[in-house]
Amino acid sequence: MRDETIGSFLTRLAARSAAPGGGATGALNAAQAAALLAMVARFSDGPRYDAETVGRVRAAADGLADEAVGLAVADEAAFQKVVAAYQLPKDTPEAKAARGGPPPPRRGGAARPAGPPEGAAGGRAPGSCGPTWRPGRPSSPPPGGSQGSPW
Repeated sequence: MRDETIGSFLTRLAARSAAPGGGATGALNAAQAAALLAMVARFSDGPRYDAETVGRVRAAADGLADEAVGLAVADEAAFQKVVAAYQLPKDTPEAKAARGGPPPPRRGGAARPAGPPEGAAGGRAPGSCGPTWRPGRPSSPPPGGSQGSPW
């Protein structure tokens, strides 16, 4: 993924395949954001700017961009293990026995959700712009009702 073209990644993302998916895509978006920050830091090299601060920001942004790409690669690899586990045969008693019973606590290295953010109330973190989740509905209508909106 690190050396893949954008077009190639988008083709794989659009394919009927579980990976790459949202995790890898989100990590790549984070890498792009960090790269943009690094670009701005590189443009901020004149006498009006504190060179030490700009240098720290540039170095941190470069590191974050690289780390985020690594997370995208790791997410795809972990989810491929989950997909492989789901594809194990289970149609005969022998195949079920070969699967080894219940899945292990760590499904092939796949990440687990961390749970709600600290201080989360009503399904979202304080100050969050996201809608509150309600059972049976994909999301809540925006404040003021749903007239003229897809909610």
